[in-house]
Amino acid sequence: MKQNKALAIAITGNIGSGKSTVCHFLEIMKFEVHSADRIVHESMEEPQLIKDLSHVFGDGILTENKIDRDKLGKIVFEDEEKLEVLNSMLHPIAIKRLMDEVKKVDKMVFFEVPLLFEVGMEKMFDLVVLITADKYVRLERIMTREGMTLKKAKAINRNQMPDRKKKADYILTNNGDDCEELTYQLTDLLRMIESDNKEVKDEKD
Repeated sequence: MKQNKALAIAITGNIGSGKSTVCHFLEIMKFEVHSADRIVHESMEEPQLIKDLSHVFGDGILTENKIDRDKLGKIVFEDEEKLEVLNSMLHPIAIKRLMDEVKKVDKMVFFEVPLLFEVGMEKMFDLVVLITADKYVRLERIMTREGMTLKKAKAINRNQMPDRKKKADYILTNNGDDCEELTYQLTDLLRMIESDNKEVKDEKD
């Protein structure tokens, strides 16, 4: 697929939908993919934020003077108020970093953004692709993750928007484990994006 048009495309979906798998396939197909989670993790390495977070949540969240995300996660995912406090401290920094990367886009570039709608970032992107999967499929996938418990999985799900379909430009259903089928779906999706945006360009011309 040609990449002669600058497009910043967000990939989003609930936990267990297979966003990371889709993004991995996009990378195999030679597309540039950025991860919002990576940006968040990098933000948590900033000295001032480490100081601020440890002041609010206690030194128990630190391991070798760095934020231990597992320890912090156990605190916030069981307390919605503390999660809101964490988000209010972390999201502005992470969003600023993400915006800087979006502004650099000069071709078709994908951004994996799990909480895209929850933090109101959808308008930053030219297009939004929603990855969906049935609830039982997502739960099965989540429970295979190291250190995951049913209680934690349900807590994570509670903090994610239940219905995003009306907000997305494209939807990809990822219920199976068939890599070949996912490749076909992605290829069709990319063709649709190319065709739709060619039509928009032609109308403007």
